Amino acid sequence: MNEIKFKENEYVNLYNPASRDFFSVRILNSRANGYKVKVLKTEQEKDFQDFYFNTYGYHRICISNEILQNLGFQKKDFQYKLDYFIVWECLTAKNLTIILNKYPIADFKHLGYAIIKQEQESNFIEDFKHAQENKNTSTLKLFKEKYKLTFMINNLFEELIKINPNKYNYEEFDKLFKQ
Repeated sequence: MNEIKFKENEYVNLYNPASRDFFSVRILNSRANGYKVKVLKTEQEKDFQDFYFNTYGYHRICISNEILQNLGFQKKDFQYKLDYFIVWECLTAKNLTIILNKYPIADFKHLGYAIIKQEQESNFIEDFKHAQENKNTSTLKLFKEKYKLTFMINNLFEELIKINPNKYNYEEFDKLFKQ
């Protein structure tokens, strides 16, 4: 079986075989053969063994339009802004004009989301254009590394807490998954 490794305060969806759907949890801490989690819908703390994760399945939660808007981000084109914070959805295509002009496209690649501060925006745009124009693997790789592109909601939450710990915390993030 695969060894499962979660970090403290990581958000994941666990599969419920009885109802054939997923439910959201936050990992509180690790145990000998599993994890203590907070089931976000009920706010109950429960222990789950590694057996449960391996047998029924789980998936890590990705950044989504819905979560960003519930956090208060305002969407404009491929960027979401909140105060002095920007989450930029990075897409690349064969023809850069297609993306910049917002035409529907079939052949694009989603590189992930860049989480940047507003003062980094102009440098980010220049770097992104350079990565788009060159389209070679090493240029895209350097761009991804420089801006720590991600799909995972946990990375966004960690950045928000780092930038403004007085405003953001895991208890507030838990509320996003209670629906």
